[in-house]
Amino acid sequence: MALFRDDAHVYRVIGEFMQIPSRPRTEMELRSWWGQHPAYQEYGNEVEQINRIGEQIRRSRVAFVFYLTDPEAVISIDARRPETGENYAIYFGQAIDAPDVAIKTTGDIAHQFWAATSTFHWRS
Repeated sequence: MALFRDDAHVYRVIGEFMQIPSRPRTEMELRSWWGQHPAYQEYGNEVEQINRIGEQIRRSRVAFVFYLTDPEAVISIDARRPETGENYAIYFGQAIDAPDVAIKTTGDIAHQFWAATSTFHWRS
């Protein structure tokens, strides 16, 4: 049985996670965004990590499209021409033209990947 119920569930879990570094964040934003989540545990340098990740993506000037199956979903990250104050744009449900990287995988594998590579600390 797949972890995600539908594409909206993918966007809420994986999409929100990818959206957080899309612009510089404050400690207050992070706490209001994740602070009440039962799986989140704060260690003190999360805002710094998030902002560093966003800046690295912005500097890369790369566009990614993630095509997920089981359930069907598409998440695009475009750091080619970010708006002022943003690190990159993120789109749910649409593929951007001519991405530099396109990845196709299942929702479960995508979830495992982001959980394993995350620099954030999540309780199981």
